[in-house]
Amino acid sequence: MAIVYKTTGAEKLDHYYSGIPEPLADALRKGRQLMTNNPARLSDAARPLENDGKLPPRSADDLDKYWLGGAQGAAKERLIRRAYEQAIELANTTDKPIETFMIAGASNNFEVHISEGKYAVTVFMFVTEDRAYGSSRAGSRSWVVRVGGPGELPKSQHLDLEDPPVVKSQVSGA
Repeated sequence: MAIVYKTTGAEKLDHYYSGIPEPLADALRKGRQLMTNNPARLSDAARPLENDGKLPPRSADDLDKYWLGGAQGAAKERLIRRAYEQAIELANTTDKPIETFMIAGASNNFEVHISEGKYAVTVFMFVTEDRAYGSSRAGSRSWVVRVGGPGELPKSQHLDLEDPPVVKSQVSGA
């Protein structure tokens, strides 16, 4: 079962790269500079944004602990860095904001997909199955609507009386 959701960090990145708090071109340039000026660790690039309130507290530490830790940490860090460099470049050339989504359970490989849509450049981070589904801290709420079955998520709402039922489960947000 794949689940698409937001994290608080993704929400803050979306806001930062939205063009709302400051012009989009400036945010994209600053984001690229932060990565260039902090080549050793992405968490070091995140700390200035965290200190300015543009990322949630402990974002840099969470990046190291949950995303970039473990045996595959260096490879994931390199992949995330290169993917966001590409997303920033595309957003800059198309004058579109960047929006990020997490997708858990759809792949056994950590991957980042970038899509140029009509209104935004969308980054999809395919998270491997060793991560928990969803985010209860995110402000963005998201749901999965699917045919129910064994291993149903807790608090699933049945949307019809058919067998098997169509169910709706909230996977992010409070």
